[in-house]
Amino acid sequence: MYTAEHVEQLFTLAERNIKRSEILSTELSVPAINQLRYAGHHLSKYISESDEDKRNEELSRAAQHCQKAIRDSYEISVLYLLEQISSFRSEYSSLTKNKKFDGDEISRLFAQAQEAKQILLEDPKDTAGLESLINKYETVLEQLEETHKRLFIMHPILNERESRRRLDRLNSLKNYSAIIVGIVSLAVAVFSIIGGW
Repeated sequence: MYTAEHVEQLFTLAERNIKRSEILSTELSVPAINQLRYAGHHLSKYISESDEDKRNEELSRAAQHCQKAIRDSYEISVLYLLEQISSFRSEYSSLTKNKKFDGDEISRLFAQAQEAKQILLEDPKDTAGLESLINKYETVLEQLEETHKRLFIMHPILNERESRRRLDRLNSLKNYSAIIVGIVSLAVAVFSIIGGW
């Protein structure tokens, strides 16, 4: 059985996590917000109900919606970070395969992100309770935020390395072109001398 104080704590936690996910992804978590709306609906029924059994039922429903809002807000944050990490991986796939470009570290960070993704596949009913689930989500979210931060820091370094790599390729191409033009010019000169062109 839930108490009004417990539901208030759940509601506050859900609000905080929704705001956190909004700040992180700059998007609103509509499913989580809807869950809080439903919780508010049940809380208003709880307040206006005089029958104690029905009050407890409404309070329980409000608590369940708050719990769902908490899960939804964590999920949107985790999915957002996974999407950002995946985008980074795609953008720098050629560099991250090269050990000289911190490929081992980046590969480790990607592997960590994939492990974190597994928590989304767990059934919340399989956990030891909401507190256990929240602890798992917090741990995963902290790992992903750290991974995202480290990749974000690597971003300009990798951009510079990619620019240098492209410039080196362009310079090599110019050198090869100059050599080819020189060889062709020499061949034309030799043929014109020999053939009397």
